[in-house]
Amino acid sequence: ALSEPHLPSIHVLYKGSRGNLCHAWQSLLMRLAELPVHDGKAGLGGGVGSLIGSLDPDLDALVLGCPAVDLVELIARNQPPRLSGNARLGELLRRAALAHRPVSALNLDRVIHRDRVALVSAPADRLADPIDQVGRLWHHWAQPEIRWIDGGHVTYFMRRQSTETLEDLLRARGV
Repeated sequence: ALSEPHLPSIHVLYKGSRGNLCHAWQSLLMRLAELPVHDGKAGLGGGVGSLIGSLDPDLDALVLGCPAVDLVELIARNQPPRLSGNARLGELLRRAALAHRPVSALNLDRVIHRDRVALVSAPADRLADPIDQVGRLWHHWAQPEIRWIDGGHVTYFMRRQSTETLEDLLRARGV
């Protein structure tokens, strides 16, 4: 049963007692997520959030919902069947993989302490596949806590369960 959305996103990055997000990060996050950053909390794409988890060790908590962390693989997996085997697309994806490598959380070490990280995944997610996207980040980041919420990439956060899960994960991390 779907309820009214309680949050615009469950991708959460939190800077509490450790300080505020610096102005440059706020500007970048607002542009990337097209969501306002206020009260130290930000809703943003899980891929960007996972990158920040590889760069900022001072986050109080990082909760990523359905993070799509390998954009090239995501594009390759979701291409129309008529483009399968297309040489130009294949070359574009090969070059994109090379360009994406330096900014992929899957190629960077996690710098935020593992106990301050949690992942949320949706079994029916057909965009950020629970195994190919979320599962790879979970393994790469030494298996932080992971929670499962019924639904897909967009619908999971429309459930009351997502709000309760988010609150529980943040409380468990002292936020």
